[in-house]
Amino acid sequence: MFQKLSKPWQDVVKLMWQAHKEESMPIGSVITDENNQVLISGRNQIFKRDERNPLSGTSLAHAEMNAPMHLRRDGHPNIKQYTLYTSMEPCPMCIGASVMSKIRNIHFGARDFYGGASALVELHHYLKSKDMKIHYEAGNIEVFQLVLQTNFEMQRQYQRYEVLLASIARANPDAIQIGKALAQEKFFDKAQAKKMPVKDLYNHVIDYYEQFK
Repeated sequence: MFQKLSKPWQDVVKLMWQAHKEESMPIGSVITDENNQVLISGRNQIFKRDERNPLSGTSLAHAEMNAPMHLRRDGHPNIKQYTLYTSMEPCPMCIGASVMSKIRNIHFGARDFYGGASALVELHHYLKSKDMKIHYEAGNIEVFQLVLQTNFEMQRQYQRYEVLLASIARANPDAIQIGKALAQEKFFDKAQAKKMPVKDLYNHVIDYYEQFK
């Protein structure tokens, strides 16, 4: 399972888990060059202060913002051939950041019926003119994202978290139920305490999902 993921997606999963351990939203992203080699990475740091990242601790510190901010204009002549891999469908801000940084390819793992904005590239004349190529990865990446997101939201107890979970459940209701079950078991807390390798964590969640189905 984890071993079958491509290198960019393996890195994304690791970043998701790192963000979750830091008590930020479990979303990770990487940017690959025209040869699909990982150049830079980012993870959600909305609730994590990091002196190396001026966005950290702000509402702008989405994974898809933290990655491209390090790409200097004069160092990447082929940036239009780069690809942003991200675990969750980008929001309006992050779609805009990708467009304005000249990244033309986006692969996302999980659909976001709460704040996802991939449809904007076909609805706005300027965005449409950039010929963005957006690919929904689906499969186990989506499952892992939704399970981890559910655990995070249940721990955080945001005042509207049930509304948020109901929205993202439209992507995969079973994944949300598994996330709730694992949250009740405190599985992720125990995994963090035991320093479970991320590949084992990912495989456990996907095994659980396959048995649940």
